Amino acid sequence: TFIEATIEVFNTSNNEPLSSSEIYNLIKDKIKTKGKTPQLSLNTILHRSDLFLRIDNKPDRFIYKRYVSNNIKESLMENGFA
Repeated sequence: TFIEATIEVFNTSNNEPLSSSEIYNLIKDKIKTKGKTPQLSLNTILHRSDLFLRIDNKPDRFIYKRYVSNNIKESLMENGFA
């Protein structure tokens, strides 16, 4: 699934902030999809999932919550990124 592949990307990239297009470029050969816009589907999944935090705008960049301390999570929420 997109989520499993995305988690694998973050696990191997030291949780470096990545945009949905960067993530898609890393997983597109591992995921088989029949959709017309898989990159947009991934972007929607990242925005809706509670596993990932949006940390930047334009482009949105995401990190995997598992590796983020509670202090950083609270700071991101206070600043409107989560």
